[in-house]
Amino acid sequence: MPALALALAALVALHDATREGAPTNRLAVAALLAGAVPFFKVFLGAQLLLGLGVALLLARPPRRLALALTAAPCAVATTALVLGQGGETVRVAIAPFDLARITRETLGLLPATGWRFAAWAASGRRLAGRAGLRPRRGDAVSPQRISRRGLAAMALSGWPLGLAFDVSAPEVLPGQRFVNDAAYLVEQSGPLLWLFTALALARIASNRARRAGVVALLVLLALPSTVQYAVKKSRTAPGRLPGAMVRAMDALERVSQPGDVVMQRPGARYPPAPVVLAGRRVPYERFTPYLTQFVSREALLARHEAVYRFFRTPDRDEALAIARSMGARFLALYGGDRVRFDTAGVLEPVTRRRAPRVPDRLSGRPAAPPPSSSTTSG
Repeated sequence: MPALALALAALVALHDATREGAPTNRLAVAALLAGAVPFFKVFLGAQLLLGLGVALLLARPPRRLALALTAAPCAVATTALVLGQGGETVRVAIAPFDLARITRETLGLLPATGWRFAAWAASGRRLAGRAGLRPRRGDAVSPQRISRRGLAAMALSGWPLGLAFDVSAPEVLPGQRFVNDAAYLVEQSGPLLWLFTALALARIASNRARRAGVVALLVLLALPSTVQYAVKKSRTAPGRLPGAMVRAMDALERVSQPGDVVMQRPGARYPPAPVVLAGRRVPYERFTPYLTQFVSREALLARHEAVYRFFRTPDRDEALAIARSMGARFLALYGGDRVRFDTAGVLEPVTRRRAPRVPDRLSGRPAAPPPSSSTTSG
């Protein structure tokens, strides 16, 4: 959402900058906003660059300089992100209709092939066109409205690009599935398509005789998904935390500092209590396939093994070495969790609660025997 706001603001500033007698600083604002977009969402940075490129090709010569100056910082930022570390941990491949196939699997629909599958994949685009999502020629290609050209190109490109490519992590951990991030292109185009839809519907609704039909069309398009979302959320059980765990996290927050690391058993609840209730860090190693876009599969497996070993080893020196390697100062134990090394002299109880058990502080002072529920540090 911040990236969409920046992209739209860049187009608005570009539109103002190309008006007769516009202040020169408007162009600088447009360039600054366009250059910031990729850092919020690189997919939208690429799509904005595509829109500006289309507008540049269709623009009259006097306006091409403004478009080039706006597109330049966006191109530099997008290229740096794609060719940098992010480009090494993301796989981009041409995979026609892969996103549609994954969507069918997610919806529990039977696999489809041939023309029926292609028709199903393109049905949303056809519905969009019939609903008035196609920008009028005057809106999209008017020489006086170069920003609308870019906006139209961004709005109409998301669907075909999303269906054409597979953008995903090059590898995942055991038990995880590849996620096609090309879906972002489709999602980004949705709000932009509706901008044109709003303009088209406003023109139609200006006629009183058609207003009821416009309202009915809006209800037809928006109500089913809204009802489905509300019903699903109402049936979703809330995530509950025992009161003892909440109070233990309050104690942890009082004795720790932002940035402190809390050791907890691999596979514990997600999101982890120290993160959501105390704002403290936890060594996490396998909770989402997106992690392999930032760290290699081998490094994540090694992290998992180290955290697992901390809770299994009877060797106190090895356990403390693992904790030091992760910068951990606290240990969180939930329910039946325990450590197997001798904790005398290295764990200082922060709080004692009935199940679940939570942190001890790793310290050099002698500690009382671990209670059935505790928060310790050290």
